[in-house]
Amino acid sequence: MDLSRVLDDLRRTRLGMVAGVATAGGFGWLVDTAVLWGLGRGLGVAIPLAAVFGFATGGVVNFFMNRAVFRGGGAPTDTGEIIRYMALFGANTVAVALLVPAFAAALEHLLGDSGAALLGGKLITTLVLLPLNALAYRRWVFASRERSTPVA
Repeated sequence: MDLSRVLDDLRRTRLGMVAGVATAGGFGWLVDTAVLWGLGRGLGVAIPLAAVFGFATGGVVNFFMNRAVFRGGGAPTDTGEIIRYMALFGANTVAVALLVPAFAAALEHLLGDSGAALLGGKLITTLVLLPLNALAYRRWVFASRERSTPVA
């Protein structure tokens, strides 16, 4: 059994694509949140800066994992998708820098300054941005390849 063929067949199904995007997003979010927590709570870096740096780190992980979902591991690099991803990433970076601290500050009134407010702010921000990003990946960032990939 050729594992690369099985993975390629799975990637072409709707369920496989959803599972791949969820995995990429989840793993990117974990990296993002770990960096945010480590910098913001561990090293005392200002939360907006820690949020941006964590988001950037998770974004790199997310791009390459989503690229594998939509284009396959061995597909050649498409400069257009990199440019589109960078534009979306820039917009998301601004949104994260503004929303994480705002939601965290609001939650501190309820939860105190235990760190739970920071994680809650990150979670709420993620939930707000998730559907917008999913639509942007599907319809814009990876659109050229997705249209030519049969979906079962």
